[in-house]
Amino acid sequence: MNVRRIREQDWAQLREIRLEALADNQLAFAEWLADAQVQTEDRWRERAARGATGLASAQFVAETSAGRWAGITGGFHSEDRPDAVTVYFVYVRREHRTVPAGAQRQ
Repeated sequence: MNVRRIREQDWAQLREIRLEALADNQLAFAEWLADAQVQTEDRWRERAARGATGLASAQFVAETSAGRWAGITGGFHSEDRPDAVTVYFVYVRREHRTVPAGAQRQ
């Protein structure tokens, strides 16, 4: 498993996992599935770019050796707490939820 910051070109994978997360539990992600489903490609590209290059916030993925995203998380810096990061969402795909920390999963 590799953890890395998302890249701008990851917009389609971001869309896929975000829609999956919302279908799993939309109340946990402060967005309605129906609203996310109708967002344009340009909007998803903007979201990916912000997560990839933003200075105040960032998104990271856990990626298997096969390149499949196992999960995603996002965090932001607050101006009043520059030494801290607030994690504002975490989603782990169901098939990866029972894997012990540090275990290898393909």
